Amino acid sequence: MGDRNAGVLASAQGVRNIATAATVVGNDNVIDAASAIAVGETNVGTAATVVGDANSGVAASADGRINVATAATVVGDANSGVAASADGRINVATAATVVGDGNSGVTADADGSVNVVTAATAVFDGNQAISATAVGDTNIATAATVVGNANNGWRPVRMAASTSRRRPRWWVPTMVGLWRGRAVTRTLRRRRRWWGIVMLGCWPVRRGCAILRRPRRWWVMTM
Repeated sequence: MGDRNAGVLASAQGVRNIATAATVVGNDNVIDAASAIAVGETNVGTAATVVGDANSGVAASADGRINVATAATVVGDANSGVAASADGRINVATAATVVGDGNSGVTADADGSVNVVTAATAVFDGNQAISATAVGDTNIATAATVVGNANNGWRPVRMAASTSRRRPRWWVPTMVGLWRGRAVTRTLRRRRRWWGIVMLGCWPVRRGCAILRRPRRWWVMTM
């Protein structure tokens, strides 16, 4: 590694020359069309690997970022919608992306590290493979939120609806997990004076509703 074999072939370790056109890591090999370009990064004659990538002897583009033979890409590249392996380092087959990319509306597996099939979460969020917008800001399927949050699949609207089926028409259980004051105000505008609902963002409504099966006037529910 680091020898000055001007444009000749080297082994994988870059120590000695071998039978085919691979270049030495970090050498100063002058332009040689059969072996490498001026800076020794890409093998021109056979499109062999770029120095420092993880592709281990497969074809690469001139800039060393995209694998030509398999359309796989190197970790940290622009990574425009090609597939990634399980460890998120090398793209391999279809339109999924590598961990840490812009994550343009493609899906992720349960831990959010590798995108796989269709529009799901952004990388590293807590949404556990639930769908999100292209930028990973909003969970489309469940209206759960953002990249990096801890909302492991909150179900605000659906859960609220299921718990309110046996309540009188005017009783609107709160939107689970949505703590904004405006939402509270809207749900209370049509409430009777003695009926107060305090939303503190505590999403397990089932516990709160269990004590309300036979509501009384004097009850004030605190979730």
